[in-house]
Amino acid sequence: MSSRITKDEFNRLRNKKRKFNAIVSLVSSAALIAVLAICIVVFNDHPSDSEFSSNMHIGSNTALDTESLINNSTQTPSDSTEETDTTEKPLEDATSTDVTFYSESDNQEFVIPETSLPPVEEIAGNNWCASMYEKVDKVMPLSYFDNTVLIGDSRTEGLVLYSGLSNINGFCYKGLNVSSLDSDYCITMPGYGGKYTCYQAISMTSYDNYYCMFGINELGWYNLDVFIEDFGALIDYIKLANPNATIYVESVIPVCRSKEAEGGVFTKDRVEEFNELILDMCKERNDVIFLDVGAAVRDEEGYLPEEGSPDGIHCNADYCKRVLQYIRCNTYSKKQNHDL
Repeated sequence: MSSRITKDEFNRLRNKKRKFNAIVSLVSSAALIAVLAICIVVFNDHPSDSEFSSNMHIGSNTALDTESLINNSTQTPSDSTEETDTTEKPLEDATSTDVTFYSESDNQEFVIPETSLPPVEEIAGNNWCASMYEKVDKVMPLSYFDNTVLIGDSRTEGLVLYSGLSNINGFCYKGLNVSSLDSDYCITMPGYGGKYTCYQAISMTSYDNYYCMFGINELGWYNLDVFIEDFGALIDYIKLANPNATIYVESVIPVCRSKEAEGGVFTKDRVEEFNELILDMCKERNDVIFLDVGAAVRDEEGYLPEEGSPDGIHCNADYCKRVLQYIRCNTYSKKQNHDL
């Protein structure tokens, strides 16, 4: 019997080989794509320094409208006690990330609009500082915010979102209060999945300056000792996470006359009561700075002018800039000869 194969058998074997080569090629291509995809995921899973420097938090379900606030409309960063979605829990072993300075920060445009109130630079609030600090006799450049973080509720959220600056950092959220800082998973961290508590966000980063503003959501609390205790716990936690940081405890910004006229807890007297309690806490601790940011947006009678708020509680974009300018004009540093 002849060992030669027929033409039909030859074509059948050749086609079979071609199919085999095609399958091998397809499998190889798929494997290469899979490897590239894994590399991309691994690379993107680690945030860069610039990601941590820019807007450390803007809540994922923040219902804020920039244009409406600028135009004094009724849409605001409304504080509420709505239930927070905690389905995504953060990793417990997240590492600390230092914040990088922006070289271009001072080149940003930051214009303080004219209002019925005096220029911010002429306003002297009821500031107080611990004995280890002294006031800095200059207006800080915009790059000061590179390594500064604002902590608070929707009022602080407004400062972050409507500053017009790219280097404002904030751990803030509507409805946040001093008793939920370690339980509400509402802070989003660029470069990380899920949501974090305020305490976790503090432990994962390192800033030189911390500005803490709470009180508006707590005006209806009956036991004010709990408010002060929880506020003090926040300060202790910041000092534990970042011992060399400077902590500013901000005053509660006033409300408008129209809001007070509605009745309830949003009154000038209640705001002043809280500010006295906060100031007393700072003096008793003697390790922080009390910054009366409310002075930047307070009229002669102690109210937030109607022109500065669309709802009687939250500052519009113009008045948010006044608060940030007050921060720039009233900074403090540790005395060089102070014995820590």
